[in-house]
Amino acid sequence: KKASVYLVFGALFSGLSNLIAVPLFAHLGAAATTILGEALIFGLQVRLLRTSMPELHIFRSMARPFLCSIFMMIFAYWARPFGLLLAIPSSLLVFIFSLILFKAMGREEWQFLRSILEKKFSGGKQ
Repeated sequence: KKASVYLVFGALFSGLSNLIAVPLFAHLGAAATTILGEALIFGLQVRLLRTSMPELHIFRSMARPFLCSIFMMIFAYWARPFGLLLAIPSSLLVFIFSLILFKAMGREEWQFLRSILEKKFSGGKQ
């Protein structure tokens, strides 16, 4: 229930801040308020997780995947002159490779991802 309240609060923040920022800064204001709204929701969700599941070391478990996303972001920025059709798939490959290289996902997470992909591409038949 608290998670829903946090989402509504974040949406309200984003909507109200857009009313102020968009007339002043156009698309940059919309982008900035969206990022701030998502950061607010993320922070509230992390707070909720830390209070309801104190044994979960959330920041320690997020460090490696976060590092992998930073590598992907740097690569995507570097690859943007080559066009989106090349930059996006190659950035995804960099992300997957870095997940493997830094062992950012455990065996159970890979199995979970595999089961989702199998269901998706088999049409849900199993």
